[in-house]
Amino acid sequence: MKRVLLGLPESTFKFAQSSSPDCIFIRYTWADLKRADYIAKQRAMEDALMALEFIENVQDMMMSKMYKL
Repeated sequence: MKRVLLGLPESTFKFAQSSSPDCIFIRYTWADLKRADYIAKQRAMEDALMALEFIENVQDMMMSKMYKL
């Protein structure tokens, strides 16, 4: 069985099995989808911030090496 968890606790999902054991229908509430969207946006912002901090550190190292010359 495959489950898509989108950063939500498993208790928030309601599973209903069909006749096929590999097929699972997942019903999401509006609050579940909004929370998953918020978590995804938060992770994207954290990733963007880490990338900017990395670029800033590289730039600082380049500037310090330039001034040492």
